[in-house]
Amino acid sequence: MSPPPRLGGVLYVFEEADLPSIQKVLAALDLQKTEIFACKANVVVFVPGVAEDAADRIEQAISLQTKSRTIERAVIPPSSASR
Repeated sequence: MSPPPRLGGVLYVFEEADLPSIQKVLAALDLQKTEIFACKANVVVFVPGVAEDAADRIEQAISLQTKSRTIERAVIPPSSASR
């Protein structure tokens, strides 16, 4: 999966996560253009167009409401030119 280079966003990997529970949190936050994948006991989430400050709030909401732990997070800054 390759994020759109102009949008940027945030990529998370949650350990011991439940896919439907994370989907509910994202829907409650009105984050509908996300990409989400289950990989064994982990869930990978990409939220486009999110800056560092919003990335913290999203991560906290998912962690608190699903009792899952973040094992990776990468904030991808938006770029003005595609490569």
